[in-house]
Amino acid sequence: MPPMVEEVPIVIFPWPVFTVFGTDGFPLIGGKLYTYDAGTSTPRASYADPFYTTPNSNPVILNSEGQAVVYLDGYYNLRLHDDEEVLLWSVDSYTFSSGVTPTPGLVQWGASEVTLDAVDGEGVLTATGLAPVGYRLLGLTTRVLEDFGTSHGLTAIALGDSVVLDRYGIQGTLTVGSQTTERDWHSDTELLTAQPYALLVSARGGTFNGSGQIRCRLVWQTLADTEVPGADPTVITWGQAEQTLTAVDGETVLTASALAPANARLLGLTTEILADFGTSRGLSGLALGDATLNDRFGVTTVLTAETTTNLREAHSDTQQIAPPGYTVLVSAIGGTFSSEGSLTVRLYWQTLTPL
Repeated sequence: MPPMVEEVPIVIFPWPVFTVFGTDGFPLIGGKLYTYDAGTSTPRASYADPFYTTPNSNPVILNSEGQAVVYLDGYYNLRLHDDEEVLLWSVDSYTFSSGVTPTPGLVQWGASEVTLDAVDGEGVLTATGLAPVGYRLLGLTTRVLEDFGTSHGLTAIALGDSVVLDRYGIQGTLTVGSQTTERDWHSDTELLTAQPYALLVSARGGTFNGSGQIRCRLVWQTLADTEVPGADPTVITWGQAEQTLTAVDGETVLTASALAPANARLLGLTTEILADFGTSRGLSGLALGDATLNDRFGVTTVLTAETTTNLREAHSDTQQIAPPGYTVLVSAIGGTFSSEGSLTVRLYWQTLTPL
């Protein structure tokens, strides 16, 4: 009987930035998101990455923009408090769900999970159908749920497929709770064939006996509704570019140009103030945007060195950047720049590039 495969959406792309604004319209700075098992008050970790390898603090503390990166692994009881521990809202049995059917050429992330039981005398445990047609593998995580027996000489488990037996590496610890972290294997130049994907969990040093159980989560990416791979192959390129801008006396806008290639989609922006901005000319904040939307990436009102802004979800799922290149504008709020102050602007982008 083939294994039961559960498709688990794990990414609100490009990142799940949990954002809260208070009743006053301002970010909920210092807000606290408590995460528990659904239906209980038992703490349960959320994560800072899509492979569930880096747990967040519990509670998750919202930053100066009322934001935090939060991935949920399953269903949760969530309770949001302000910085003085006043309960603002709670929701039970909640999980992220993308609910999105991408249009042609767009990118969808996901994961499929399977639990495999050891079979006495077998050398390979197989899971099929773990990724959609036209997928690209992003990685694999595993966790041993029941101890594997070693009476048949088993010393380790190789995680791979019919092409490379240990493509994702070797799991050498066979006891309950042992896990592999993210295995970042993928090809940037090749889409896999339009065949069901088979994950092989192979015995090293001997064969499996009848004891042992392992859970495997394959993480993948697909260009939804595209043609069969090979007909019009594309690759996905992520990148970033940064510039350092210095305040100019009397100016109202600092400009960083050529921060993205042609046909790129915006993924977000981060900034870091390197030197204090002067306020002698009335400067009270910075708007981060472009010629279309002055504050596309938000506003920062802290003008001292080492102040940072986090990644802003300022992307469009239906619109590519045009013309080639991209200009970020850092605009003065409340006055003009003096000759004091500098900051680094880093833009993140993604392109779908023909081979």
